[in-house]
Amino acid sequence: MSGGFTVWLTGMSGTGKTALASYMLGRLRQVGRQVEVLEERDLAEALWQELGDSKEERKHAVKRLGHVANLVSRSGGAVLVAAVSPYKAGRDENRRL
Repeated sequence: MSGGFTVWLTGMSGTGKTALASYMLGRLRQVGRQVEVLEERDLAEALWQELGDSKEERKHAVKRLGHVANLVSRSGGAVLVAAVSPYKAGRDENRRL
């Protein structure tokens, strides 16, 4: 089994994160990789329904996405995360995972 990894696609809403993740998903599957896409909008209800959009709540949402991505990638899977992640500290914390 190949090592797992996470690619975190971030940017403002409507900038093509999900479209890029979809393209990458297809390409990775062509070469036989197991891939999961964690798209912020699709997971909102399951992972942070109770959270709003304040800075602190946004940090918690990014942390939760990072935790899920880490679980998949450390098991050998490839993870593509498409999320508005405006705060560097949150991205850095996930990178350390």
